[in-house]
Amino acid sequence: MNRFEICKKFSSFLEAEIQYVKLLLGHMEQEQIVLGSADHSSIEDMSNRKLQFVDRLKAFDEKGAKVLMEAGFAPDRAGVTACIEWCDFGNKIKDLWEEFTSLLARCRHLNQINQAIIETRRRHINQVLAILHGSIPGSQMYGPSGHVSEKSRTLYSMTRA
Repeated sequence: MNRFEICKKFSSFLEAEIQYVKLLLGHMEQEQIVLGSADHSSIEDMSNRKLQFVDRLKAFDEKGAKVLMEAGFAPDRAGVTACIEWCDFGNKIKDLWEEFTSLLARCRHLNQINQAIIETRRRHINQVLAILHGSIPGSQMYGPSGHVSEKSRTLYSMTRA
């Protein structure tokens, strides 16, 4: 494969990956909406589809590594940078790479937000369960070592005191 073919293949690979990451981003935005609802089956469906996205991204990563190695570059950040410099006439590939990394950053940020939503809901559910089981969630007691530890005081023991 000559330089032009390699560069075209790398450029096409980046364009395809960008389109796929845009789909993932849309999915994650939809996931955020579903997380705000009480529709547990939709939440499970979204989680399963997200796993499929992750698997496909892994396959893209392997394909990208193969493209880089075929061109004689290491399949890492330094190899990507070197390939971009070697191929890029007019900054087209550099612009694609920047768009790709920007989209990944947005996905990472949205994923953190979605994780925070899940964690908040999980804590709320655990508090409700603790109350239903007769405990006071978050009550802290000093243990024998003098350190604060979470102890579950029951509502019953408090009413007897």
